[in-house]
Amino acid sequence: MAEKIAIYLDHNAGAPLLPRISQKLTENQGEYLLRSYGNSSSLHAQGRWLSRELLLSRQWIAKSWGPQVRPDQVHFAASGSDANLQVVTRAFARAKNRGLQSPEWILTGLEHDSVIRLTHLWQSWGGRVRSVAVSPQGQVLSDSVVDALCDETALFSLIWVHNETGVLTDFGLPFWTHLKEKKIWIHLDGAQAWGKMKLDLHETPADGVTFSGYKIGALQGSGAYWLRDPSEWDDRSISSVQSGERVPGAGAHANFSFLPAVSLGIAAQECVEKSWGSDEDTRTMRALRDEWESELVSQISGVKIWCQDQPRICNTSLVQFSGVHRSELLMQLDLRGIQASSGAACRSGIETGSRALQCMGSGVAASRGLLRVSLGRNTTKAELEYLTQQLLEILPRLRSASSPPVGDPMGLHSAQNLPKIRG
Repeated sequence: MAEKIAIYLDHNAGAPLLPRISQKLTENQGEYLLRSYGNSSSLHAQGRWLSRELLLSRQWIAKSWGPQVRPDQVHFAASGSDANLQVVTRAFARAKNRGLQSPEWILTGLEHDSVIRLTHLWQSWGGRVRSVAVSPQGQVLSDSVVDALCDETALFSLIWVHNETGVLTDFGLPFWTHLKEKKIWIHLDGAQAWGKMKLDLHETPADGVTFSGYKIGALQGSGAYWLRDPSEWDDRSISSVQSGERVPGAGAHANFSFLPAVSLGIAAQECVEKSWGSDEDTRTMRALRDEWESELVSQISGVKIWCQDQPRICNTSLVQFSGVHRSELLMQLDLRGIQASSGAACRSGIETGSRALQCMGSGVAASRGLLRVSLGRNTTKAELEYLTQQLLEILPRLRSASSPPVGDPMGLHSAQNLPKIRG
């Protein structure tokens, strides 16, 4: 067996902590850490210092989200999942303020689990949920959205960059115009977009966009969201399901910690100063990914690159190998020092696997043999060549020993687990 090394190819699950964050928190014997106490709403010197640090963080985040974004549109959260909760809660409160009796939320099976889980909460508040169809290429079908609209439709959610396939949402589809005309609130899950493409949130159709901090190298427990019109929100109308410190300028019932929020600002500063997501920045990573996919297909039989003909984010490749179990493949790669995944991290190890692929019209078997490779800025050609070499060695043995998948007898990870959603 080859000597074990460490190659990290799971950046969509989480990026390594940025060195400049570690340096800030530990320099001068951890002076910054020791000073990070108290409440930023306090009027004394310590509270004002905390407030200034958070404002600086918001300013850098605003710059990284686009030239028109203002710091008061930046809201901290405890994670990307919490950011989704904050936005969805506000959308429901807005709908009730508009007099809707049973607000309806439209979404797809492509969404991240953290969004799907919120459908239970929406329904517990008295709302309804409807799922709309997507194409085999991973794009929402416009007619399915338009046909689903009704007088009670309050929210439409969609993942901006798919975490498994890397497919980019097409903002040119006609249904967006219908949503805006009917003043339906639009939520984009942008967890995989930040730092990997040029952002200008004001140019999207969204009213709210959510982000995860550790996807771009900030501390875990950091997230943020953007609201197009912060003045629209009346704090008193927000549901009491949220709790936490009230931070001026950060939205109602802010639920975040100081240090993760500061780390998010440092990551955003790096994003701005190093032009992350620019054409020049992404060109190299995309070329590296595309070259690897081409070499893989030419050297190994029974390989499928999902959504290869679609616009994709520069760092993501979802590969399927026939005749193998993805969990066994991942374990063999891990033994060789290669750290990757089979798709969304929250679904790793589940053989029935990808709800997204099932919603795209593929059966459960389509999730077998999946390998998601998500590159980082430090990923090298030599590392991808090593991955290919190991696959050439591993696959023949796994294919000869392949047996039927163990399945998911509880049905917890299937496309049908969207709770009581009308389609």
